[in-house]
Amino acid sequence: MKHYLLLFTAFLMISCSSDNIPDEEKTLMWYQKASSSNRTALLERIISKEQWDKADLPHYIQCMSEYAIRDRLFSVVGVIEDCHDEAKNDRQRFTHHVDELLVAKQYHLDAAILCEEKVKEQLVSPSSANFGWLARQEIYKGNHRFLVKSYVESQNAFGVEIKNNWKCDIQYHADGSDRSVLSNWTVHELEIW
Repeated sequence: MKHYLLLFTAFLMISCSSDNIPDEEKTLMWYQKASSSNRTALLERIISKEQWDKADLPHYIQCMSEYAIRDRLFSVVGVIEDCHDEAKNDRQRFTHHVDELLVAKQYHLDAAILCEEKVKEQLVSPSSANFGWLARQEIYKGNHRFLVKSYVESQNAFGVEIKNNWKCDIQYHADGSDRSVLSNWTVHELEIW
């Protein structure tokens, strides 16, 4: 059983990193890891092959991105066909997707920095805080929402440095306001242990 799991893992790693695989075999995992230019080129090829409206490319990018952030094992071709069905049957929804991959890439640092500020507010000696940025995980949950996890080393009331793990569930209001201002975000949960 372990042998099959290793082979499957190796297959996934190769399929995510290789641009030499046929378009019809590419998964959303590949799509998520690919560069923006490779994703766009793939969608342009499929749209051209299917003779769909090329003016809809930005909407296809956003629709695909919304799927890719959640479901990594579906095929790219199958999902773009679903996006095309949506373009024909629910134009309003099709034109209002958000490029979730772009949001995840651009907003994750703001989310992490603001979570660190919220953690500092809970510390006895915030000025002594040393955050484990190499160990930090930023998990994009969709809809401008992130789960950030890490640790902080800081002094307790006796001046002894202690290490605490923390996690923060934070969401941007997405109204175009300044992402670096905490009041434009909602902290759904902050846990320090």
